[in-house]
Amino acid sequence: MLPWTLYTWFGDAELLRRAYPGMQDHLHRSIARNDHGLWDDSRWQLGDWLDPAAPADDPGLARTDGTLVADEYLVHITGLMASVARVRQAFEDKYLARSGLVVGDS
Repeated sequence: MLPWTLYTWFGDAELLRRAYPGMQDHLHRSIARNDHGLWDDSRWQLGDWLDPAAPADDPGLARTDGTLVADEYLVHITGLMASVARVRQAFEDKYLARSGLVVGDS
């Protein structure tokens, strides 16, 4: 999420290009998923740990289902990745030759 936020603030598409492989790794390798591609609900996660009604000694016991929060996070970052992919494709269309070399006058 940080590279996308920095891009929206500063417009640095090169930052997104460099960060994209790591963002893909996070999305595809570090998030445990179930058979439907959503969060693996057999694994524990905090969920809505800011719920003021949750017990102070166990903030993971919030009123909102933790898997719902984890799935929403997954959907959100997947949407961000789609936006990054569009920016990356626009950059590549403009600056990369089919051979993979950067096109430019410098």
